[in-house]
Amino acid sequence: GAAMTLAFERERATHDVDARIDAGHGATVAAVREIARKHGLPDSWLNEQATAYLPGEKDTRAATVYDSPYLVVTGASAEHMLAMKLESGRDSDREDIETLLAHIGIETAEHALGIHDRLFPQSKRSLSARIMLEEILKGACR
Repeated sequence: GAAMTLAFERERATHDVDARIDAGHGATVAAVREIARKHGLPDSWLNEQATAYLPGEKDTRAATVYDSPYLVVTGASAEHMLAMKLESGRDSDREDIETLLAHIGIETAEHALGIHDRLFPQSKRSLSARIMLEEILKGACR
């Protein structure tokens, strides 16, 4: 959602920000509620549900988006975002996957699956991810 919009200048509406809170969970949730009240947003504008699709491996290429003594915000690298979107397998992510493939310079399903399978070694979605990738790559070649 927001990461694709900010990092890759995708023109699309996003209704929430997918996030994992690594430290200070209680204080962060309180701040999220305060921001929601102040700006008329739902409390769910910061969405922790996406953590099911986060790889176990640390994202060493994650860019620091905001850094202060009290809060550090990082954004997922293109490789991690690609793997997460392949793991979730939503049709609504196809355009994002195509954007990420082009950004990384991936031209084959094998290359993308290599990234996915390294970050999600226990995944049961490799076959469906391959099918989706082949469809997207076939469409991109036209």
